[in-house]
Amino acid sequence: MLVRSYPFADFLPLERELDHLVTRTFGFPRAVQPNASAPVAITSDADGVTLRAELPGIDPAAVSIAVENHVLTISAESSTDKRENGQMRLRERRGGAFSQSLRLAEDLDADSISAASDNGVLTVRIPKRPEVKPRQITVKVS
Repeated sequence: MLVRSYPFADFLPLERELDHLVTRTFGFPRAVQPNASAPVAITSDADGVTLRAELPGIDPAAVSIAVENHVLTISAESSTDKRENGQMRLRERRGGAFSQSLRLAEDLDADSISAASDNGVLTVRIPKRPEVKPRQITVKVS
């Protein structure tokens, strides 16, 4: 019989500190999450924020992305593997529904969010509102 241990349970305080770091760096904290979520990477540039979530084995048509009150929520449901014969001995792959919510900074344009999926990676692009983007002003010579 296989018994799964969780040696990283002591790192939960580190996860809370990471949440605080994300809040201070990107301006939007991770909202309350259910136990099941997808690993994400968040990067920012002068034009906006890009979120990449690992969703291996999930049909892109089964992914739902919604924005309400400046909170972006990504949710999906993955199908569980069917057993042909025998008894399951170890399962590290998750099945079922998951959801991840992130609060968007006020300078991001929630109406212009785009999303694409490629090889199990969901990429969500959240541009900055045009009025907060840096712009160059040319000096006219008379």
